[in-house]
Amino acid sequence: MSGFRSLPDLKRVGGPMPWQLQEDMLYDSEVYGGLLVTPVGTVSDMASIPWVFRRVLPKDGPWSYAAIQHDNHCVMQPDDIDSKMAARIFREAMLSLGVSKWKAGMMYRAVLWAGPKWNGHS
Repeated sequence: MSGFRSLPDLKRVGGPMPWQLQEDMLYDSEVYGGLLVTPVGTVSDMASIPWVFRRVLPKDGPWSYAAIQHDNHCVMQPDDIDSKMAARIFREAMLSLGVSKWKAGMMYRAVLWAGPKWNGHS
């Protein structure tokens, strides 16, 4: 079953990526097929929501930890995760956090359409 093992504290550090994980974040993913570790010190701007949509989907919410994990994938671009898998993991993680299916689906489609693109190498 997919889900976060821990939701670590966040520290506000300012700048364009104003939030920082204070310990490792552990997530069991069925999409990935194993444990994903987002390391302590990872920084994030939460969800990159265009300002015109922020009344419906603010930058932070119940999806914040899924957004931090997705930001880490976008920055690190691991060999075994391409941008499409990262988007699927993002949707799975949002659903595990209790985000409604329609919001998770909307945010998933947004990162597929407008998010960074890369190919895995495995």
